[in-house]
Amino acid sequence: MSKPRIFISHGLDDRQWTEALVNELRQRSVDVWFDKLQPQTGQDLQEAQEAQKALVHGLKDSDIYALVIGPRSLSNPNLLFELGVAAASDRPVIAIIGSSTPEVLSSFVTKFANIHQVRTDDAATAADELERVAEHIKGKA
Repeated sequence: MSKPRIFISHGLDDRQWTEALVNELRQRSVDVWFDKLQPQTGQDLQEAQEAQKALVHGLKDSDIYALVIGPRSLSNPNLLFELGVAAASDRPVIAIIGSSTPEVLSSFVTKFANIHQVRTDDAATAADELERVAEHIKGKA
């Protein structure tokens, strides 16, 4: 089996922190799907459709879903879609929740079945947890 792939979901407000997480994971040779080309308001329709296709492909081809949840994550139009796909799958889902995220939002996200919660503002700590889950999956294969 190849290395498990981790799909990283994030909102635009969390992009900088998420890029730090992705860099941590890639330095550890963890296979990461990370989309920098999320559909934007006012974006050309064809570009938006291509970004959406890439997103769906990334979701289908990933073994683990990581959802970066920040204080304004509900403003991410893809979050509920990605959360629904993740919850409906038989794959591990990890919600990485920043310390400034309101408890009501983190509770909403983690109510879905099969979702593990990591509350941290440190990208290396989040990468440790994601790497641990990936190694566990690889060991089960």
